[in-house]
Amino acid sequence: SSEAFQCVLEVLGKSVNVELLDAVRNVLKECSEQPSALLTEILMRGYLGGRMFDEFNELFQEVEAASAITPVMCILALRAAIIASNFELVLARFQSIRKAGSLPHQPVMPHMPQHVLQQLCRLASQENALPKLLGELEQSKLLTVQAVETALSECIQQGEDAATLSEITNLGRHGVGLSGKAF
Repeated sequence: SSEAFQCVLEVLGKSVNVELLDAVRNVLKECSEQPSALLTEILMRGYLGGRMFDEFNELFQEVEAASAITPVMCILALRAAIIASNFELVLARFQSIRKAGSLPHQPVMPHMPQHVLQQLCRLASQENALPKLLGELEQSKLLTVQAVETALSECIQQGEDAATLSEITNLGRHGVGLSGKAF
């Protein structure tokens, strides 16, 4: 039945409402059936689009407990935390990414999409936590030249102090091996 629900939700696209998403989850629970990874991603997108953060987080926690997180789910979870403007939840999502990346049957998230990276840096800047964000990216093996450049750009746009700029520069030098010429 997971595939049937998947087909129905894909056909309905953006016209899917929260009641239908909840009905699908309830039927799957009643049948003691786990949704496929693709169906879970569709459900997550629906909840995210409907700004149903409680339902989204509940589904994410279920998938995490089942060790069935995919890279797409990780990105969706980061986006949900960004939209909710919850930096602490962003940090928790990085722990989920690291956990998912350590599972033998799950692919590691290859990179962070640029638009998500920009949103993460903006939120971290608002929380005066750009260095902390870069540290999480480094621990999650997602720290790249692009991430450092995005953080530096956000730092400059937000008028961060010299100490923060210096800390980000040092993380860039040590975390991704950038030379002083890059800065």
